[in-house]
Amino acid sequence: MDLGEWPEFLARWSGEWIDAADSATRDQLPVGTVERRWLGFDGATQEQLAAAEARLGCVLPPSYREFLAVTNGWLHAAPAIYRLGDTDSVGWFRELEPEWCAIWSDNDEHEILARSLCISTEGDSGVFLLDPGDVGTDGEWAAYHFANWYPGLGDRAASFRALMDEEYATFHYVLEPDNATSRGLDAQCAGARAAIMSGDLITQVPILDEAVTFGRIGAQVTRIQIDALLGDWTAVRERTMSLLPNRAEHLIGEALLSTTVIPLFLLAMYDWQEQQSSTKAYLIDNSISRSPAPIPAQTAEVRAAIDTAAFAPSFLGSAFNEAVAAARQLATAGLDDEAWQRIADAVHHWRPAGPHDVAPAALLADSVLGRLITPARGHEILTTPRGPVHHD
Repeated sequence: MDLGEWPEFLARWSGEWIDAADSATRDQLPVGTVERRWLGFDGATQEQLAAAEARLGCVLPPSYREFLAVTNGWLHAAPAIYRLGDTDSVGWFRELEPEWCAIWSDNDEHEILARSLCISTEGDSGVFLLDPGDVGTDGEWAAYHFANWYPGLGDRAASFRALMDEEYATFHYVLEPDNATSRGLDAQCAGARAAIMSGDLITQVPILDEAVTFGRIGAQVTRIQIDALLGDWTAVRERTMSLLPNRAEHLIGEALLSTTVIPLFLLAMYDWQEQQSSTKAYLIDNSISRSPAPIPAQTAEVRAAIDTAAFAPSFLGSAFNEAVAAARQLATAGLDDEAWQRIADAVHHWRPAGPHDVAPAALLADSVLGRLITPARGHEILTTPRGPVHHD
């Protein structure tokens, strides 16, 4: 998504954040913030920027310097970062937080912390840092959201602008606003799904991935299917566990919940070879028991079917469903290659069961046919034209 230059981007973020905030939070903002729909302040003058650089003894990285020229400080850059400082208040982390820096003296990250510029002034045990020892060819400094409650330094961003782009996506993920940005992402995902069902997989996945970072549940459901068919069970496990239970309420009414999401979640957990069976069972039970109804009951039913080798999903598209039934008979008779060919020949007859469905990924959980769907065959399914435009 092209978020535009700083003025456009920050104006969009400000308006969306103010619209999404509850009344109590808005009441705590500085006077005039809501009326102006602006989380920032007046931009720093060139004299203020030059004075800050002289005080710090360095030239500020380009995207941060440009940011300050638009707004000399910022409110609510992240859920736990309440204020970014202005040209008078930013400083070296080792000087602003000497005790905090000293606590990390025995850690590998201490060198980075000791040399980094701290650009946030209010937060919940967290700060924004810019690292002058990690500079790109464009002059940008690596950036971090460093917090006590996050392991290590946190994820490295290539620049301050990249960090702010990520935090804007996090704002969407956490507060789930319904606005032009979220609706635009959903529209892009709908187009990507249509293209994927036409056989265009590789170019469309980045569209889904961006929407996932913004918390779009439908994009996550689609990516789960793709990852599973390509054999990336670690990704399937991480994606499903990000939904269950913390975002499970969004899955209520999802057409693929019991037929695809839950079966693939269970398969991904069973595939987790680094964990003991008892640990996996606990994690499954913990995720599901904390999810709202009807997820626990549906999971119990699906789990029982998978555990007793009786899971046989059905699909939309009568010709495809008939081919799957015939393939089960062939596979049961030991004719695996013939069974796969029946499925492959009928993929173009498959129809989506809901708006987030792009492929018959539930085949992977089929007690008879699942072993036939290798990653190579999953890729063949994903790149075969199918769906409403391609059915007979």
